[in-house]
Amino acid sequence: MFFPRICPNAESATMASDIFPNNFDSLGDAVPLPPEAVDWAIQMSHFLPEGADPWPTYLRSLALKGVQTWLEGGDGHLAVHLNGHRPPDDTPSLRVNGFRLGVAVQGSLTTPEVTLPRPALMGPEPVHLWIWVEVQEELEMVQIRGGLRADQVAAQAQGLDTMGAVTVPITAFTVSPDRILLYLRHLEPEHLLVPMGTSQTAIAPTMSTRPEAALIPWTQPVLNVGKWLNNQLDAVAEQFAWTLLAPRAPAFALRSPAQELEVILAEVEPLGLAVPPRARAGYTEQAIAGIPLRIYALTWSLVETSGPEWSLTLFVGPIPNETLPPGLELRIRDSEGVIAHQQFTADTAATYLYGQVFGRWDETFWVDLFLPGSPALSLPAFGFDPQSDT
Repeated sequence: MFFPRICPNAESATMASDIFPNNFDSLGDAVPLPPEAVDWAIQMSHFLPEGADPWPTYLRSLALKGVQTWLEGGDGHLAVHLNGHRPPDDTPSLRVNGFRLGVAVQGSLTTPEVTLPRPALMGPEPVHLWIWVEVQEELEMVQIRGGLRADQVAAQAQGLDTMGAVTVPITAFTVSPDRILLYLRHLEPEHLLVPMGTSQTAIAPTMSTRPEAALIPWTQPVLNVGKWLNNQLDAVAEQFAWTLLAPRAPAFALRSPAQELEVILAEVEPLGLAVPPRARAGYTEQAIAGIPLRIYALTWSLVETSGPEWSLTLFVGPIPNETLPPGLELRIRDSEGVIAHQQFTADTAATYLYGQVFGRWDETFWVDLFLPGSPALSLPAFGFDPQSDT
């Protein structure tokens, strides 16, 4: 794969000087990229769907490898975990000492701001610390410019789009590289997050001048579907109007949710989507852009695996006598990115969307519904702990 080189010119240098009046070029740690890092970045770009632009993935991959090289090469020899088996998504991240580090990537042509995606801000496993990385791909090196703590993002937010992504200026990344290393070696990860129940005003008094920042929900409830196996709903399920269905059996009530679910399961079985009879199901009715939806969730435990695992299957369909709007998209995420998604179109044969995921008992899944031109509909995160007392 051929990657064009972007060479700075006099005009871009002048632009950078105007954007960064505090001489940001003098800041940061320079990290040469080893050949294997460049090779890995190129390899990740080959995994993209046909027709997709490989350049953003290439830059993200170089940035991740640069941060990994920087952290592992310091005096502290920090152990870094990076998922090297799939391309980074729009929230490139890695883990070190219990921290999740989000990488805000810029290429050789800098801009005055960066966008922090919504899942990394309010997902079940949010980013603790953001690192601003400039990728100088023509020199095969990166610059670690600075950091931004998660508990300071709201105070720095300059914009919030309809998908919940937050825009912050690059001047907000004021944590020096040395202090980033200090945090990773000596702080607990939760020290960098907004405490549960803390008001945004108490954390960021300046937010009154930035009303869009107040829309960022920094904590998210987790719906424990593991309790469904014990015929129970937790407080989060009750708060979000979930109804627990009886154990699976043929249903005869006309157009009942249980009957509708059995019809759906019969339709998807030939497609290889299997749900065992022991699965427990619940449903809720929500709306997006004023359009009512019926959402089913099914869960069960996989005790026959090497370690305890669980499965979550979701179906999103219309309420009776309605249809799904074209363009509606279902996305299911884990802590590292989207792992299942489906979009409804006018020529879709089925009348619903579905997704199925598997994970360890300690894993949480996050579900969003998107409709072009409308705010996203986020469900509570789904967790699994059948032994919980709460």
